[in-house]
Amino acid sequence: MSKLLLITEDFFPLKGGVARYYSALADELNDVTVFTCVNGEDKKNVIRKSWYWSAWPHWLPLLWLVPYLKFKTKARFLGAGQILPIGTALLLMRLAFGWRYIVFLHGLDIALTQTNKKQSWLARIILKYATLVVVNSEFTKSLAIKAGADKPHLLVVYPCSNLKPALSNDVQVLRQRYNLVNKLVLLSVSRLVKRKGIDDVLKVLPQLQREFSNLIYVVVGDGPEKNNLEEQAKSLNCNVIFTSEVDDNELSAWYDICDIFVLAPKNETVDVEGFGIVYLEARRAGKPIIASRVGGVPEAVGVGGVLVNNGELLFKMRQLLDDESQRLLLGKNGQEGIDNFNWKKQALRLKNFLDKF
Repeated sequence: MSKLLLITEDFFPLKGGVARYYSALADELNDVTVFTCVNGEDKKNVIRKSWYWSAWPHWLPLLWLVPYLKFKTKARFLGAGQILPIGTALLLMRLAFGWRYIVFLHGLDIALTQTNKKQSWLARIILKYATLVVVNSEFTKSLAIKAGADKPHLLVVYPCSNLKPALSNDVQVLRQRYNLVNKLVLLSVSRLVKRKGIDDVLKVLPQLQREFSNLIYVVVGDGPEKNNLEEQAKSLNCNVIFTSEVDDNELSAWYDICDIFVLAPKNETVDVEGFGIVYLEARRAGKPIIASRVGGVPEAVGVGGVLVNNGELLFKMRQLLDDESQRLLLGKNGQEGIDNFNWKKQALRLKNFLDKF
């Protein structure tokens, strides 16, 4: 018997934050079965099968696949990993059979529904009939309330990181490979898309590297903007290392090596930053953070960093690069309370709810 049948379009082996979120929840909650259309290796309590077909609506097979799996797993709750279109299917089942469902929201998903009158209306109905709405931050919670969610039926379950501490050998190898001994290292870890603001860091980097001759900028990640960012760095004659995606061991080593973690997403009205696991990873490594005051970023940064508004990036970066004692203090402050962001504690919030039924 499963207490929850979670239906999602995002799951392992996809590498995005939402896929990692559901994969970690499934690992922590033994009484959850995941139904996903993402291909991958067989795994206990994970059912992989495409639910799309050529006719409209493309998700229509959910209307017979989900009931079949609900009875097979004896699930007490259905879970919509995406409010649209999965939430629509679960809403119809609630109206037809009275089956309870949970909706999970991450920020961008609910923000997108508010850009279209029909989707906004549908999202409001889906949220109204949901027994519980799980959000990834207080910021996303505020978006859900504006979209029509009932405040008493909202639960914050923060994303967490399973990244392990760096191995000294991995750190040494990277320092030697990239000639980083006695360097000041700025680090960004991100999917390389426009809203992440990597281009804004590159714009101020030439000035900073004139003032701090040993400064080097490392960008870890991949994405559609990678070529543009590499061309921008080349045209500005910046000292930048682009690593593409790396495994967890190397990622941990980069956090250990860096002196400052910087990621200042742009203030978008729709493509919002719901939280940010990378800030937690930097905090756990004891590194000071420079981030923007947008979305759920301040919740992730906590007291471990400096939040910037438009036009403040150069000043704040210069200030922190020039003050080692402040860097150490912010890094130490950021480590306080970081243990609350672990999957066992966060998953327990949802488990406590499911155990009531």
